[in-house]
Amino acid sequence: MDIKSLFSLAYTNNGFFKSEKQASFLFSKAIDGSITIAKSFYNNTYLFHFILDESGIIEILKETSNQTTVHWTRNPDHEDFLNKKKALADEKEEKKQKADRFNKICTIINNYHSRNTNKIINMMQSKSDEQMVEIMKIIKKHDNIIKQLEQERDQLMN
Repeated sequence: MDIKSLFSLAYTNNGFFKSEKQASFLFSKAIDGSITIAKSFYNNTYLFHFILDESGIIEILKETSNQTTVHWTRNPDHEDFLNKKKALADEKEEKKQKADRFNKICTIINNYHSRNTNKIINMMQSKSDEQMVEIMKIIKKHDNIIKQLEQERDQLMN
């Protein structure tokens, strides 16, 4: 029995079983409605008691050598739990989208800078007055585009 899977069930599904098969398996491991697992951390041994009901884990007790404490308990308002879980998932997705957009903007900035730097270098080698005017226009346009992209990037990161 893996303690991580029991904690995962508690934290990700409010302790509710995900399937009949999972419920049957956990009940087969339970003694008097409880699964007890010993775990050692930093030379301390803890007993974790996973208390079950017909729907899943209702409580996790943590027992040390001198006390037993409630480590986790099921949220009685399952709708509230699901709403919080969805809000966290939405927030995570929004952060991912911002990071993707940020990376795209950085790539655009780098590509634009590289492409126009090469163009400017090639034009400067000929040094005609007409091309110097063109170079100055490109540099000004380049600076404006870079500023806009950097502002958008900075807004995404705030």
